[in-house]
Amino acid sequence: TSFTVAILDGTYVYASTFYSYVGVNSYASVAISSLVFNPTGSLRISVKSSNATGGRIIFNASGLTVDSKISAIRVA
Repeated sequence: TSFTVAILDGTYVYASTFYSYVGVNSYASVAISSLVFNPTGSLRISVKSSNATGGRIIFNASGLTVDSKISAIRVA
């Protein structure tokens, strides 16, 4: 299974990566980062599988509620 992960604001992709692994019904962890200045909208995490239809971003698989998150600091 392989997929692309991106941080975007609806207009511009700030960071992306491609991840591939062998496994069925398994979890994968990917970390990406970017400096963002003046986004045109809310920042989002996007995941697109290149060869499967059942993939999802899971919010609380660990039970700690921070499995899928964007951390941001606004610098004035």
